[in-house]
Amino acid sequence: MRAVRATAAGAAELHVVGLSSLVQGREAVFLDDLDLIETLRPEDTDLVHDDSSHCRPGRLRPDAPLHLGHRDATRRPDPLADPSHRHAIAVTTDLKRGAREAIEQLADEVVHHCRQADPSILDHPEFAERLTRECVVFLHRLLFLFYIEARGAELGVVPMHTDAYRRGYSLAALRDLELVPLDTPAERDGHYFAASLKLLFRLIQRGYPEAPVPAHFDHSAGFALSGLRSELFDDARTPMLSAARLRNHVLQAVVRRLSLSHPQGKQRVGRIAYAQLGINQLGAVHEGLLSFTGCFAREDLYEVRAAADRDDDDARTWFVGHSNISSYSPDEIVRVHPPGKFLYRLAGRDRERSGSYYTPEVLTRCLTRYSLAERLPGASADDILRWTICEPAMGSGAFLNEAIDQLADAYLARKQAELGRTIGPEQYPHERQR
Repeated sequence: MRAVRATAAGAAELHVVGLSSLVQGREAVFLDDLDLIETLRPEDTDLVHDDSSHCRPGRLRPDAPLHLGHRDATRRPDPLADPSHRHAIAVTTDLKRGAREAIEQLADEVVHHCRQADPSILDHPEFAERLTRECVVFLHRLLFLFYIEARGAELGVVPMHTDAYRRGYSLAALRDLELVPLDTPAERDGHYFAASLKLLFRLIQRGYPEAPVPAHFDHSAGFALSGLRSELFDDARTPMLSAARLRNHVLQAVVRRLSLSHPQGKQRVGRIAYAQLGINQLGAVHEGLLSFTGCFAREDLYEVRAAADRDDDDARTWFVGHSNISSYSPDEIVRVHPPGKFLYRLAGRDRERSGSYYTPEVLTRCLTRYSLAERLPGASADDILRWTICEPAMGSGAFLNEAIDQLADAYLARKQAELGRTIGPEQYPHERQR
């Protein structure tokens, strides 16, 4: 423990450096009214000999820092922290693939838990559909948090400017653990990631602190967060995922799939830059997920694709049972999925029936520009504010978002001309957001 400060809510803010190998060397901040803090007293401690390779003599020195708190928060060297690696890559294709793979991993983990708790639930005819729906909700929670934290200063939804939230409770803090090796069974099968996400989801939904904070109190410690009270973060939406004890290695892989780009050729792995993603790009990911459906393999299923595209995960893929696999060459077989494996893959016919297709941004921008060209001539800035926009087939709102953006630019251009004033470049994004 490095320091303790009082917060405006009357809690203790503890600045700590962890010791466990999961978070070795990582600094964090925790609040004692959100975390169970257990003080380790020397008189209640037994010393035992540690002959493992992880033992460091320096930890036995009298002045070595004490470990405080049930959620370790320390750091190993981050391979992406090097300036040559720590670059942001906004690749929607990577995010679509990562989201699909993350949903499959989450579902398989729930199945692992259900087989131990109640194996009969797997035979329920609607189990795959319910599980798919919950995993998609869970994934959208993560995507939402990645986005609002990356744009913390601009959106103001979460207090990323505070040490307590950013280093103790944010998804960004877990993102920093995406490449930490989980060397021991305790690290792999522990529940640090699950406990952290559960607490974070609760903070986003309910807010913090619950009691009003005195206006005269020092606000330099702790943080304040307004609850969203959103259906997205309602625990009732994810009963199976909430009941399952999701293990560290699964959730670490999920965070990693949503966090890192997929290198092509000689490219190196980089972090996906959520701050550079627009609503349209996230809408493309959302619409992409609508094109998939979840199911369980009832037999050995062979994933096959054209030999020339065998290593291209974005190429067209088929699933073939054992009785038909002889029609394909070994070069066309990608992998085999055993019975019980959850698959979240393309459902073309369902897609056609629902009419759910994503409109590319280049098309929405063009169509919106020419549509507004019929209305904008002669309109004043205040006229634009009185308009009502209707998108009959909204979907993820691609046309609606584009219309709002173009009308915001048109309004600001007219308002500046009418008032004879110019908005500075640094102030323009804020005025446009308003």
